Amino acid sequence: MVDACPCILGLLREASAALETGQMLSTPNFSLLEAMSAVELGNDKMDAAVAGGSTKPAAELIQEGLAPVALAPAQQLGVMERLLVMEVGGGAGIM
Repeated sequence: MVDACPCILGLLREASAALETGQMLSTPNFSLLEAMSAVELGNDKMDAAVAGGSTKPAAELIQEGLAPVALAPAQQLGVMERLLVMEVGGGAGIM
């Protein structure tokens, strides 16, 4: 099978050699969101796809009794509260 994408490694090396410290190549629409997403890629603590197999599917957790589905109302509120704390903390950059 022929690779449909041409090799641009030489072009990237040439462009990076022309850059000085502190300079960066980017598109006009590049934003902080894209920068943070790029940082997350491949980071085992931030990228769920490379978590090293430490995460299990929900069905497997339920089957093993590690994620109970029948919770008392007080437990349900506790779970919702913790999720809200995590959501707010994540949005504020705390978690």
